[in-house]
Amino acid sequence: MGTPLKKNIAEIYERYRIPPWLALHMYRVASVAVMLFDAQTPSVGGENERAELIMACLLHDMGNIIKFDLDKLPSPVRTERDHWETVRSDMIARYGRDEHRATLTILDELGVSSRVRDMIDSIGFLKNADTKEHGDVLTKIAVYADSRVVPNGVASLEERMTDMHERYSDQHPKDEPMTVKNREAIYDIEKELFTNASIRPEAITEQSIATLRDAMKTFDIICPLG
Repeated sequence: MGTPLKKNIAEIYERYRIPPWLALHMYRVASVAVMLFDAQTPSVGGENERAELIMACLLHDMGNIIKFDLDKLPSPVRTERDHWETVRSDMIARYGRDEHRATLTILDELGVSSRVRDMIDSIGFLKNADTKEHGDVLTKIAVYADSRVVPNGVASLEERMTDMHERYSDQHPKDEPMTVKNREAIYDIEKELFTNASIRPEAITEQSIATLRDAMKTFDIICPLG
């Protein structure tokens, strides 16, 4: 096997033309995840596990522009709609209309480890119940971190669930059994992760992750296949 290859996350985002608001979402998710990882007592891993968790969070939505409603772009970039429509069309032409499959294909192109790929494959609301039952602690942290971020920043789990039900009511009807099951599962995951943490859920805020978020912009993705 060759020497592992380092790829700066900002360069990866530029290569795949990741929109700035999507990049910010992934920076936030990675920051929430590492804050919670560092707060686990006893430690749940060393530097390698910490780096894998960050990589998974920084790459977990690489194909998500495919599913965006570009008419609901953040107001500062609404004037760039035509540009992002072109980017979206190019992404669909290259990877198809399934944003999660597109993300997994991009991960294969980057050559990330199977561990990072598996964590990303577990992120998604309808996978919460399975993660609760079968996921390891790193996967649970990644899934939970994604469940703490809304378009405007870091939010409580309750705020995130409310946001999800409002934005995706057609996909996840609030009282539908599968929705209830997976919503309950993420609350159970939160309880589990904070049982042995040195912080409480309310300590994770947009303000408390600010330094971590800025540091994520220079993070190197390690690709073992070179």
